[in-house]
Amino acid sequence: MKVQTKLLFAFGVSVMVQCVLLQSAYSQALTPKEARELQGIWNRAIANYQFAVQNNFAAKSSNFQAAIEDFTAVIDRTPSFAEAYFYRAAVYFLTRKQRDAFIDIREALKVNAKIAVEHPRYFTFSQEDSLGFEAMISFAAKNYGKTDSLLSLPKLRQHNVFTNELLLIGAIAKYNLGKKQEACSECQFAREVGVTDAEELAKQLCAFQPIVFDDSFPKHLQFFAREKDRDSAFIDIKGRLYGFNADSIVLVKYRAGKIESRIAESVSYSVLASKHSKNSLFAAYVNDGTNINGKNKKAVVSAVPSAAFALKMGIKAECAEYGFKLQLRLKNGADTIIAERDSLVAGDVYFFAGQSNMVLGNVPPSSKAEFMRTYSNRTPALWQTMSATNTFPNELGHIGALGGALARKIVEEQGIPVCAIHAAVSGTSLQEHTPTHLQQNNITNIYNSAFWLAKKSGLQKKIRGILWYQGESNTGLGYTSEFLNLCRFWQTDYSALERIFVVQIRPNVCNEYEHNDIREEQRRLPQALPIVRVIAANAIEGYDGCHFSQQGYERLADVAYSCFAHELYGSADTADVISPTVASVVFADSSKTKILVEFTPASSIVVSKPDSVLIQGQKYSIRDAFGVDGVISSTNKRFINSRDVITNVEILGGNRVTIALKNGVIADRLSYIPDKFYSGTTAYFVGPWLQTKRGVGVLSFYRVKINDRRE
Repeated sequence: MKVQTKLLFAFGVSVMVQCVLLQSAYSQALTPKEARELQGIWNRAIANYQFAVQNNFAAKSSNFQAAIEDFTAVIDRTPSFAEAYFYRAAVYFLTRKQRDAFIDIREALKVNAKIAVEHPRYFTFSQEDSLGFEAMISFAAKNYGKTDSLLSLPKLRQHNVFTNELLLIGAIAKYNLGKKQEACSECQFAREVGVTDAEELAKQLCAFQPIVFDDSFPKHLQFFAREKDRDSAFIDIKGRLYGFNADSIVLVKYRAGKIESRIAESVSYSVLASKHSKNSLFAAYVNDGTNINGKNKKAVVSAVPSAAFALKMGIKAECAEYGFKLQLRLKNGADTIIAERDSLVAGDVYFFAGQSNMVLGNVPPSSKAEFMRTYSNRTPALWQTMSATNTFPNELGHIGALGGALARKIVEEQGIPVCAIHAAVSGTSLQEHTPTHLQQNNITNIYNSAFWLAKKSGLQKKIRGILWYQGESNTGLGYTSEFLNLCRFWQTDYSALERIFVVQIRPNVCNEYEHNDIREEQRRLPQALPIVRVIAANAIEGYDGCHFSQQGYERLADVAYSCFAHELYGSADTADVISPTVASVVFADSSKTKILVEFTPASSIVVSKPDSVLIQGQKYSIRDAFGVDGVISSTNKRFINSRDVITNVEILGGNRVTIALKNGVIADRLSYIPDKFYSGTTAYFVGPWLQTKRGVGVLSFYRVKINDRRE
């Protein structure tokens, strides 16, 4: 039914376009017969196009090529017919000839400048292709100053329409629309990623603005990381003035809308010769004193008087917003504002990475939402509040429920703003987060994209901690070595890194594997890398076997915050708030029928409520959370099935638990939550759990050796 609807719609549009075509044909002085022939070619082109897209591109090569030839024939006879360029552009785009598509869109705009905003979007594209095609149209339209961007540059990158021409045209368009600072920034980005001709264009778009900042003047909503062991961030504002007759430059700082302080610096102008393209609108030609083939060589230089300046101002790391105004004091005594920014904050920056459990859910509301920031790859601005980033999962600027709730806790409890760099993508393996080699200009993989965000935001060397929740998409052994490899990149690129917090995944992730080995490797990570801390996702309600509810993520954030508060903010409240891990497993008696388990750090271990659950008509208790490997002497059978061999689990108080075995059982290894299912069922494990009195789950462990008791 959907396909039929699309076909009828496209047919209706085709009939509408026929009238336009005939009018255009007659306007080209064609005879009625020639016009009818041309109409036949047009109809055939439309039919080939529609057949290809409605049949899932099965006949793409032949039908699309035929459509291109027919649209070309129409264009040759009626070069003022914008619709033909538009349709041929669509075919080019779908066959991945993006430069040809862009050229045709520009030609359509030359004929009809309003086509980008008035033309119906009746092309039968996939969602991804539709976004990419409209983005291309938008950038072409901006080049002619007819409309602003409909979709952002990052959308183009996401949908593989990331061509050199689009980047440079986008920069030129912004310059022509009067957005000179944005044009300069976009051109600088193109230069950073290695676009041909970007260097020369940057000289033209950046160098001769009335004031040029050394990428240092704050942006709206910008976040600054405080200096280590200090409660302030210090901002260096550097740049060069062109063409002003000023005595001094003044920086005024505002706190909560009120002037707090100001500093001033005298300026001294000079003529700085700077080479530029001979095509630059700002160029001047002078004899540089050299000769080539008997002729004086002319150098292209700037002859505009300029003055360098450098100012420094601090803002306190607190729940308060700051603003700056940059003023010039002219020689006649008047002051003029040349730049201003507001909504600036200082605090701590964190890195959130992993897969879907770090992506899903919304940023919880907060009375201090303005102090929760992120640097994203989406418009309208790269700097955003976290509360504004909860509708675009799987984009690097998105902050899910877990990261958002953790940021909220830090802001509300510590009274300090927080910024997040987000690098989580659903369904990704550990290997997809680890670069095998860093390509400086490649921002297509997860690691490099996040690194670009961290570097571009100016926060790369200020990241205090990383929260990592991943493992569901991995299987088998080797997780530790892969993770340590990723950590080496992190520690190299984020030199201020103090802690890496790892969430141990739950059993039964998305109903696929137990992940026993991975959970055990995650538990042992601090032994391999001392800056790692592990947080249990166990004992958190709202789990569906794969993901958590919004409330579940917020509760997990509470657990994570306690660890952050202790490790990074010096909280002495450690009792029962750190996820306990097994410290020792020994036989408590000479007959080896009772096992004593001790946990660290010292905690008050209890069983979660309710202390039993009814699963498929069978009651399960805390003993079903344990299993042993061993040998039943009569059958020589290996097992991990707790119900067959464990008679009782007793909580001794404090951090100790005993496990009683049936007579005749020989066991050598103990596991806590050894399987994704309850014994004899297909129901995933949801408790009861071992936890602290404050509800923090004990880390699961797998096949830990049972030692003889040392008297």
